[in-house]
Amino acid sequence: MRKAVLLVGILALAGVASAQTFVWPQKWTVAKPSEAKRGGTLRGYTISDYRTFNPFLTAEANSIPDLINPYGLVRRDPTTGDWIPYMAESWTISPNKLEITFKIRKGMKWSDGRPITADDWIMTWRIHTDKAVGSNSYDSFFIDGKPIVLRKLDDYTIRFIYPKTDAEAFAIASFAPWPAHVFGPVYQKEGAEGIKKMWTLNEDPAKIVSAGPWVVESYRPGERVVLKRNPSFGEWNKDEAGNPLPYLDRYEIRIVKDVNAALAEFLAGNIDIFNPSTVDQISQIRQAVQQGRLDATIKVNASPVASSQFMVFNWNKASDPFKQSLFRSDKFRRAMSHLVNRQAVIDIVYGGLGIPMYSSVYPVLTQWINPKVPKYEYDPKQAAKLLAELGFTKKDREGYLVDSKGRRIEFNLATNAGGVQVLRYGMMRELVLGLEVVLADGRVLSSLDALRKDNTGYDLRHLLIGSEGTLGIITAATMKLSPQPLSRCVAWLHTDSLANAVGLLRHARQHLSDGLTGFEVMGLFARELVAKHYPQFQIPLQNGPSAPYAVLLEYASSQDEETAQTLLEDTIAAKLDDGTLTDAVLATQLSQANAMWQIREHISMAQSQEGLNIKHDISVPISQIADFVDHTDAALAAAIPGVRLVNFGHLGDGNLHYNVQAPVGTDPAEFLRTSEDTINRLVFDAVVAFGGSISAEHGIGSLKAHTLPHYKSAVALRMMRQIKGALDPKNILNPGRVLTTQ
Repeated sequence: MRKAVLLVGILALAGVASAQTFVWPQKWTVAKPSEAKRGGTLRGYTISDYRTFNPFLTAEANSIPDLINPYGLVRRDPTTGDWIPYMAESWTISPNKLEITFKIRKGMKWSDGRPITADDWIMTWRIHTDKAVGSNSYDSFFIDGKPIVLRKLDDYTIRFIYPKTDAEAFAIASFAPWPAHVFGPVYQKEGAEGIKKMWTLNEDPAKIVSAGPWVVESYRPGERVVLKRNPSFGEWNKDEAGNPLPYLDRYEIRIVKDVNAALAEFLAGNIDIFNPSTVDQISQIRQAVQQGRLDATIKVNASPVASSQFMVFNWNKASDPFKQSLFRSDKFRRAMSHLVNRQAVIDIVYGGLGIPMYSSVYPVLTQWINPKVPKYEYDPKQAAKLLAELGFTKKDREGYLVDSKGRRIEFNLATNAGGVQVLRYGMMRELVLGLEVVLADGRVLSSLDALRKDNTGYDLRHLLIGSEGTLGIITAATMKLSPQPLSRCVAWLHTDSLANAVGLLRHARQHLSDGLTGFEVMGLFARELVAKHYPQFQIPLQNGPSAPYAVLLEYASSQDEETAQTLLEDTIAAKLDDGTLTDAVLATQLSQANAMWQIREHISMAQSQEGLNIKHDISVPISQIADFVDHTDAALAAAIPGVRLVNFGHLGDGNLHYNVQAPVGTDPAEFLRTSEDTINRLVFDAVVAFGGSISAEHGIGSLKAHTLPHYKSAVALRMMRQIKGALDPKNILNPGRVLTTQ
């Protein structure tokens, strides 16, 4: 059998339809019915194991339930996007547009021979809408929080009642039914818990009932799933010549490590279809065909069903009001759209095989596209204008666009950022499991596997994270996720010295273990700046004696709230008793915890409000931090009398934001002009002397590029330049960042 390479979409293997014979139009397929061959096995692939056979519990994009039983009462015509009857033979719409009544095709059967009736939809709907089941489709049956109701009128008539008119009414009605005679008795007897126990991967495949083209024949985790033709499906799904569908006997899906492994299997002749997503993959396939090593046909847009790549902004990022306000701004979103050169992405990454999209609506769905809606095409000048209207008119000394308060718009993947919860979850390198990266010559490194361990040579992922865009452009990433903690406890603590704060950290690690999520230290002047410029924030313990240092500690636990709170209280009490801490307050409500964090997160903004300053993002071994600060504070005070130090940061991982504010009454701009080089040299020399790094998480950029050679070994610099030269010989990727010209 000649292999087919699909560039966009999915292969229409066989279909789904209705009892009084649903005829699959010839325009939906590549071959004419007279040319079609019957029998045989199609070998495909997937890059991860399946998790369940249960249609109510699956949350995978390409699940076994979706493969064996993909359609419902209606489906879209893939060539027009129109909704057409499928398992329904017809429908009527009420005058008020709130009810749709479907007549179900008679004669359809489940794979076990039982008739398909209205009961199957009613039972499927009831289980999906039982919140205790935890169905991934639960929200699909609600509009604005109000439920969609299904009513059985007779064995072959069902009515959908909508709380309001909705453009997706037919999409809602397209859900696949599952056999009431299988799930119904269990649900009526055992409820949600009974449903959760059904159709696990250990289930006998013969008991997995389907209305679609396939039933499960066998499954071997880590190896393959084999689907075989469902004869009952072919009784009512025919081609135009009256032949039952599907044509194939079996559909075998091999489980491979990643897309690169799938490509290797395809080139070796072990799988029959492959969806290339990059120019490099297409090139390899073409070369193999031209050299006679592969019998394959490249089909451009063989299926009209589209796929897309897009970016979504989290409007509800309440933990970061700055980003929340930006993401909710249409000007910001329009600016981001103007900065994306869609056609260049298509040309470089997909070899020109794609269509720019300017909305979430696929171009094939022409009836849903209003040609009058503006397209925010690639236009950097217009983007700059919109960002200027939002206050982003200047660049800081590192070359980042900032607003009047010095705040940046930044994304952290390529800078190996850490953040306030690095103690529990780690730096960016620890959170990224796989990457897709466009290289300088247009090749694409596709390594989106989710392996926790992979010792096959050099770790290219860690090389690219932190490269600041100088080695490639990251276009996709596979991220490590962690379970949501059951409880979260936050405390604000005072101590007389940084050495005591380090002692507290050691104690907290011993008693709170991996539950210690955040451990932030804030000097007195840093807190005073927040109080001055953001008086709406109530600084905890500010009515008592002013402590040199405050610690913001967060403990997240899988235990209940009361148990976690007690453990944290006991941990703190021990340090109050021995004098390490001078005062403490625990948040009793989530709002109080969030307010504490707001103070920490506004230090940088308060510093900007105070005036121009010199910032240092450094790391020092935790055991040396107190000595480093004592030494450097004294050195700076001697060099520049009256200098003000804004000292705060992630003490838990040795990362300090050791910033310098001009003395009171000094012109900030003049201070920067005359003192910045001296201060940077003094601070960086001290950092290195105490065994630290001049950049902990925010990278080198252009500001520190000329400084790096003074603090990086000659051997390390040479290796870095050799890597840059090998991957970007023309120096077109973010030139001037990280490395200076030789």
